[in-house]
Parts: sequence; C-alpha cells; structure tokens
Amino acid sequence: MKARFIGLLKILAQVCLCAVLIFVVARAQISHGQKPEADGTDQSIKLADAIMLARRADVLFLDVRSRGFFSRGHIKGAVNLPLTEMNEVTIAVVVRDHANIVVYCDGQTCLAGPQAVNLLRKHPRLNVMLYRGGWNEWLSLDFPIERGQL
Repeated sequence: MKARFIGLLKILAQVCLCAVLIFVVARAQISHGQKPEADGTDQSIKLADAIMLARRADVLFLDVRSRGFFSRGHIKGAVNLPLTEMNEVTIAVVVRDHANIVVYCDGQTCLAGPQAVNLLRKHPRLNVMLYRGGWNEWLSLDFPIERGQL
C-alpha cells in the first residue's frame, strides 16, 4: 500500500511539473510580447498559447459544444454558442465586441471546432483560432473552469 501511494505521489509530481513548465513558457511569451503560434495554415493553437490567451481581456473563448456539456463544465470565462445554433445573427450577438476568438470543443477528435472556425472566418474582422486540445485537455490539467450556464 505504501509503495502504491509513493508511486501515485511521483505521478502527481510529474503532472505538476508539466503544468508549471507550460505556465513558465506561456509567461515567457507574454513578457516578450510574442503572439500565439499557429499550427500550420488552419490557425490551431497549442496549450501554452491557450493559457496565455485565456488571461487576455480582448480574447473570447467560444465553447461550441452543446448547452448540456457547457453547463457541466467549461473553460473559465468562456461563452457557449453550440455549432448547431450558429448563424449570422447568433454570431453577431455573441462575438459583438471581440475581434480575437478562440474556439474549442471536446478535443482532438471533435469536428464541431473546425466547422465553427470555418463559419466564423467568413467575418473578416475576426481573428479566429482553434484550440484543438479543447475541454478534455484543459480539464485534465486542472486549469480554471466554471460550471453552469453563463
């Protein structure tokens, strides 16, 4: 039992170290004024960039999962606009004063995120990025979340 406990503590220490390293990288980017790094032409962002952008007031995190999934938990400060409800009117209302949008859904295998990005990119004033790690990655690393509807 004691060996199992020690093993679990070692795993927990490794996870904490990874989280700290990610935070340090994001902090360094902020202090050096670097912009988020896109993955190729689809403007996907990585976790470190998502962390950095989540701290900025001029960035809107847009959760495109269903309202039920959103109410069970979402990235702190995110707004919900399910892909099934996206149209010109709902997009205009939700993103009104924001030019920088980070779209996310469940994670790597979720198709709603890329589809939402394609719809949002029809609006030339918007800088739309896709956080592919999404809710699953964010939650697994114990970053700030909220529950309930906004």
